[in-house]
Amino acid sequence: MANESIEFENEQSAVKQKLGQIGRSLKKVDLRKQIVEYPFAAIGIAAAAGAIVGLVRPKRETGRLSSLIVTTLGAIGFRLVREAAVKELGQYAKNYLLNRRDQGAQASAFGGQQVEGGNVRYSPAL
Repeated sequence: MANESIEFENEQSAVKQKLGQIGRSLKKVDLRKQIVEYPFAAIGIAAAAGAIVGLVRPKRETGRLSSLIVTTLGAIGFRLVREAAVKELGQYAKNYLLNRRDQGAQASAFGGQQVEGGNVRYSPAL
């Protein structure tokens, strides 16, 4: 009985240490920056996480509170990813349209000839 208690405490402390390491490594990651830099990957990850959560069937003992928490966290996560992706796409579209307008002005200034080197300006919003 004493050995089982010691083993349990050792396992519990090992789990706490592992969770502490994971927490420290997550604090180093700037999640908002990663979402802005990789919006489509973020959408894919959010969709996969939602599918996994949706496929996992809750146990019969699971109460309404835990279901409410999971649903709320999923909705918040999806909203954050969606807002970052829409913001990123909006910035891209704005830069594209500004570039097209600048090219049109340059073309008219040069007698209607197309100006070379008109790449789309793209700077992600941080």
